[in-house]
Amino acid sequence: MTEVRVSLPAHLRRLAKLPVGVSEVAVETGGPLTVAAVLDALEARHPQLRGTIREHGSGKRRAYLRLYACGEDISHETLDQPLPPPVSSGEEPLYVVGAIAGGNAVGVGGSRHGADVTRNQTPEMAAEAASEDKIFDQEREARDFEFREEVVAVFDDMVNRSVPFYGEIQRMLAALVRDFAVPGSNVYDLGCATGNTLLAMDPFLDPGVGFVGVDDSAEMLEKCGRKFGDAGLTRPVKLEEADIGRSVKIDNASVVVLCLTLQFIRPIHREKLVRAIYDQLNPGGCLLLVEKLLCGDPTLNRAYIRYYYDFKRRMKYSEMEIAQKREALENVLIPYTLSENESLLRDCGFRDVETFFRWYNFAGMVALK
Repeated sequence: MTEVRVSLPAHLRRLAKLPVGVSEVAVETGGPLTVAAVLDALEARHPQLRGTIREHGSGKRRAYLRLYACGEDISHETLDQPLPPPVSSGEEPLYVVGAIAGGNAVGVGGSRHGADVTRNQTPEMAAEAASEDKIFDQEREARDFEFREEVVAVFDDMVNRSVPFYGEIQRMLAALVRDFAVPGSNVYDLGCATGNTLLAMDPFLDPGVGFVGVDDSAEMLEKCGRKFGDAGLTRPVKLEEADIGRSVKIDNASVVVLCLTLQFIRPIHREKLVRAIYDQLNPGGCLLLVEKLLCGDPTLNRAYIRYYYDFKRRMKYSEMEIAQKREALENVLIPYTLSENESLLRDCGFRDVETFFRWYNFAGMVALK
């Protein structure tokens, strides 16, 4: 018999009655070490999990769960495939991960990670996942974009269809956070919206790491809190309504995340915000910044914008939707170039700044204190 580790998402951990803070189950299996054999052993040890990962009867993987091994998404491969040696030897676990609302689930290479939203699917959450962004599909009076009730209702679909490689960005954020989040400290998500980033990190961080989500939209925070409750988060969590463009208070933070947030802060206030983050961040901590960008070269900038709108068309947005959302964001989302963002981070004191993601006019940066 060979022992294999299986990492479970929060709702399956609760169903299996694992102790608080324990995310893995060790199961023993004989014969060929395949995904199906491991799931058979898991269900034998925890019968209450039968039907939760694989459908009754067909044995197919359920749509709202993904499987990862050695950082690779193996969800669409046959369940009879052999496990990679690091998993079959017990060096690394087989990850069962919640899928994304409106997108794909994400696995983390090395230090695995869940999805951009760890979707522990209750019927209510499945209904939310089906909420499609149709805000701009009819002609409407021009007005500035706001993160209020109308946007909150479809936000998860909107962000997955509007940000290229959104799921991959979340995977990369989770990998970085796992390496920098210190037990006993906090991870801050400034502009947390509906909680996608924090939910994605949850299964892969020490239970002693606290979460603090900050947003200036009460509607966003209400939905975020509801999703956290449905996901069964057991770590310390605080949700704070605040305008970070005015001031920000950070306490005992080893990591601060600004995921598609700084671009909505008025340029005149950005240096003050980034400097406040640096000053309050724990020594050795990091700031993770994801932004939409301008390109310094006008020819490339026009090309990148064209490529981006082509992406949105592939995501089934119409010409009217693209045009009306562009107009609504015109005075709200003000991007910098990559070099401007890097200079801002360095000028505020960060010693090392590196780009960890780039897709035309989107980038992710890590800045170390």
